[in-house]
Amino acid sequence: MTGFVSSPPPSSSATILGADGWWPDIDLAHLRDTMRLGTVVTDDRLTEAAIGAMISVRRDLRTWKLARVLDGAATLADVPAEPLAGVSELVLLWRRAVYNHACADLCETYRDLSATSDGSDRAEARALGADDYRRNALFAVRDMLAVGRVAVELI
Repeated sequence: MTGFVSSPPPSSSATILGADGWWPDIDLAHLRDTMRLGTVVTDDRLTEAAIGAMISVRRDLRTWKLARVLDGAATLADVPAEPLAGVSELVLLWRRAVYNHACADLCETYRDLSATSDGSDRAEARALGADDYRRNALFAVRDMLAVGRVAVELI
């Protein structure tokens, strides 16, 4: 018996998730390619994970966004930031935070891909990967906030 699990390829439905006009839209095809999700994750499941991720990141940055709007920024791309590869680093960090939150959710919810013991071992590895994705998302948010990544208090 092989460890392969058959799944249908993703559908060709619309792949752009609109944010709110201030935050950039999320391209699900880019998310899928960048995070190497392949065809195991359905479009519907990817959409739900990305929406949940967008909600989480927006909530984490709600106060920060309000300050930028009060400074006159009509969109995230209007907030002064260094460009990388022709894109504002803040836009890249937003995308990184959303992508990693979505992948953490997918790692945690796709434990039942296979009923074999190999599948169980792979699920355990994915659980560890979810923590890594959450850390990367947190780092991206903290980078946007321009705060350190580690908080230490001496007692």
